[in-house]
Amino acid sequence: MAKEPSARRYAEAIFQIDEADGNRDNWSEKLKFLTDLASNQDVLNLMNEPHVPLNVKKDGIGKLCLGFTKKQLNFVFLLLERGQFNSVIDINDRLLEMTDDIEGIKRAKIISAIELKKDFIKKIEKKLGDFTNSRVIAVNEIDESIVGGIIVRFSDQVLDMSVKGEFLKMRDSFSKSNI
Repeated sequence: MAKEPSARRYAEAIFQIDEADGNRDNWSEKLKFLTDLASNQDVLNLMNEPHVPLNVKKDGIGKLCLGFTKKQLNFVFLLLERGQFNSVIDINDRLLEMTDDIEGIKRAKIISAIELKKDFIKKIEKKLGDFTNSRVIAVNEIDESIVGGIIVRFSDQVLDMSVKGEFLKMRDSFSKSNI
């Protein structure tokens, strides 16, 4: 979910432009590129540096954004002018959510102590997809602190089948039972 209201508004504006232009894949590709740029701490520091003139920032980003349309470059320049370049990550996330909603795609996160095999992830995607009548795309995130098992985060639900989760449930049970 987008963290800033402005990210939601930008994403909605891009979505409307996409609908008008019929060019959703191109915008998604460009936003992914910008997200990768904004994820680079050196680039982010430069874009947020108040002592670097705006025209230098625009020139630098313009040289990196080869293949961007005039509308797309204007969008990037608008973010720079408003000091919101780092919002591009949230904007991308929100646009992805909106696109997924239109295309009937749901996203899930499978947290495990070790990397899961692709066929196991596909089985979980299929089960969740059957349950929701939608296409599910799942990603595996490693968190060794759960010790074993998995935690599935899907929409607003969490299914905790981890060893850590079971220990926490036992602890809570013992603390409530005056032992």
